[in-house]
Amino acid sequence: MKAFVCAIVVLVWVLSAGCATVVQGRKQSIGLSSNPPGAVVLIDGHTRVITPATVDLDRDRNHTFLFQKEGYEDASFTVTSSTSGWVLGNVLAGGIIGGIVDLSTGAARKLSQDSIHVTLTPLPKHDRPPLPSTAQETDTSSSAISP
Repeated sequence: MKAFVCAIVVLVWVLSAGCATVVQGRKQSIGLSSNPPGAVVLIDGHTRVITPATVDLDRDRNHTFLFQKEGYEDASFTVTSSTSGWVLGNVLAGGIIGGIVDLSTGAARKLSQDSIHVTLTPLPKHDRPPLPSTAQETDTSSSAISP
């Protein structure tokens, strides 16, 4: 009976999900901020958020970020995906099946940054669009009328 229980424990241990899938999941949160705040961020060419923001991104691929704000130069940033240290857990505890699970779900990867902060550069004055006038212009010249 003791051998049977040990066999069950070993079988469950071998067939359990991968270490990285259990510990860190398939997505990673990335904090986005800019100076000045309020920049529009285009992520991978389609997702739009306004800084400051936090987004959950797939771990298994690179992601590009384009920061835009009126009156400032655009800024771009790329976060890269690489192998996570949790993959080593599969060698120690998860076995081949755990490694397959982690690789297939993307949990065997990690993103190079947990947060991105971009300082936007103001456009030169001659490149900036004119700001709308907030005060109405008035003619201050006086024309004298002769009696």
